[in-house]
Amino acid sequence: MTPPSLPFEGRETPPSLPFEGRETPPSLPFEGRKTPPSLPFKGRDEAGIYKDNTTTLMDKPYDLAERISYPFLKKEANDMRKNPTEAERVLWGLIRKKQLGVRFNRQYVIDTYIVDFVCLEKQLVVEVDGKYHFSEEQQCWDEQRTDILNNLGFEVLRFKNEEVLCAPESVILQIKQTLNKTI
Repeated sequence: MTPPSLPFEGRETPPSLPFEGRETPPSLPFEGRKTPPSLPFKGRDEAGIYKDNTTTLMDKPYDLAERISYPFLKKEANDMRKNPTEAERVLWGLIRKKQLGVRFNRQYVIDTYIVDFVCLEKQLVVEVDGKYHFSEEQQCWDEQRTDILNNLGFEVLRFKNEEVLCAPESVILQIKQTLNKTI
């Protein structure tokens, strides 16, 4: 007897996919919904607050990530941490180790995105944009990404590489002002 040539031999189609019934996968993580899906907050209410009101921080990094793509995105984020741009390296040196009074993570997975820096406590994302972000197509993608992050409850600050490298004090001041108004 010969082994099956295909892992799904005998079926007309391969096993079901996450987007089965559609011709193409969704373009957005929550396509067709007015709001993003509820995040998997174990033992917490919809705002992410523990039932005993102790904290709003996530237990595990993947609490904010889309589960299927998380392993790939985590590896990619680790690679990006090892090879930051010059602007990311400068900004990280100014915000790491609670220098602004709150903890920031770098190259952090949220939903299906890897954000440059995030303060989970204040739900603030800081992005440092290089030259390729100036193209019209990339600006459209950035707007869409910002909208999705906003819908997930994050405020997004964007800075150009040149701003971070030439005027880091101004960038830090803007981050501090945003942190102070997001209580």
